[in-house]
Amino acid sequence: MKVRSTVATEAVCHIPHQNIDRCLMVAILRDRFLLSKKAAQKLDVERYFLNKLREVEFTEHYRIQISYRFAALDNFRKCLSN
Repeated sequence: MKVRSTVATEAVCHIPHQNIDRCLMVAILRDRFLLSKKAAQKLDVERYFLNKLREVEFTEHYRIQISYRFAALDNFRKCLSN
């Protein structure tokens, strides 16, 4: 985990030198909270995608997109081999 410099933290907190440890602790906790929030958002997106895959229309649309991508890769490979 990265720890912010005491000069920047002191400037942000506007507190005396003796409270810098407290300010550093707040900054560390804020960073941890942001990281856990990002992880939770990523899980929400993954859950949403899995739920969408269960829907028939979305699954068919996804299959078509994948087949187009593989077709494009095949065409690209054929162009390289010529």
